[in-house]
Amino acid sequence: MIILFFITSTLASRVYPISQIQATQNFQLEYESGSLTVDLNSEMSYLSKAGDKIRCNSAPFGEQIQCQHCSPDCIVQDSQLISSEITLVDIFNEEETEPIIYTSTNESEILGLGLQRGARYPQNPFVSKVFHICFGYTRGFVSREFKNPNLSELQYKANESNYQVDLRMIKVNDEMVVDTYGNITYVDSKEPFILLPEEEYIMMRDYLQEYGVEEEGKYLIVKDKSRGLPTIELIFEKDEKIRLEKDAYSYRLIDGREIVTFYRSKINRIKLGLPFLTQQLITIDQNNQKLFISKYNCQDQFKQSQQNTPYLKHIVIPFVLMCLTFYCLLSQRAKNGVKRRQLEQQELVKLKEEEEQI
Repeated sequence: MIILFFITSTLASRVYPISQIQATQNFQLEYESGSLTVDLNSEMSYLSKAGDKIRCNSAPFGEQIQCQHCSPDCIVQDSQLISSEITLVDIFNEEETEPIIYTSTNESEILGLGLQRGARYPQNPFVSKVFHICFGYTRGFVSREFKNPNLSELQYKANESNYQVDLRMIKVNDEMVVDTYGNITYVDSKEPFILLPEEEYIMMRDYLQEYGVEEEGKYLIVKDKSRGLPTIELIFEKDEKIRLEKDAYSYRLIDGREIVTFYRSKINRIKLGLPFLTQQLITIDQNNQKLFISKYNCQDQFKQSQQNTPYLKHIVIPFVLMCLTFYCLLSQRAKNGVKRRQLEQQELVKLKEEEEQI
């Protein structure tokens, strides 16, 4: 599987690693002069890098950009739109140059992968309208092309500013614990918790008491670890299921306490943060307003890929390509042999027919 991944990656598209920052728990993509926070709720990208001003009605990367205002420079979100190139290090530890569109900022730099890219806001060229992102526990990757088994398919609302999905219920041991039908639910890659409205949070908290979980201050703490945390199922429309293993929705604090990452929502909405995204390969298809989600070992895949890169690049891939070439030559030779035998048989048949006529 890893060999196939590297071959398809090399021939088809670039794959870039992302890593989690402990202080904020956000995932970031590093480039030559900084790092971009991966944000599924931001349609725009923000960099402090110098670049070229984009003029209205221009097409710096082959597609004309729609501007909100003209001065005659292109203005989006009351800011000057800029084009430039950034240097990224791919999973082969090699530098790649990618074009990028952004507005200038003196604050946190952001790689915007939000819903309205390409509709109301410019589309970054190196991450298309169909892209793939994988969040591990501390590492992952983002790519234009990646093989996804598509085990679950979630439709999201195209007229919203966020990836809003239809979560129907939360189940444990095939038993409904929380009825979430009718709640506004959306995905957020910068949120370290799963946020539930007060009523739904209380139901979840009370149920988890059976597994030794108690509320202390703002957090749910695992007090009795001997009971073991259960696998949690999130049920969406059309009975699509996403399973959360305990390692995805619990983690250990610096002081040694283990917390469960369900938290009270202040805005009466359900927010599916990193616990929902952890160890999931997610394909975001903005052409069809769908999220394709598969269980995937983003964490170890990334680590193993880096360790095996020299071997795969210099030995395995050339060997496989050589075998494919050899196979094609043999196949062609076999086809020629078959044709030759067919011609010989036709000649024999003709000779027989002529002898019979004589």
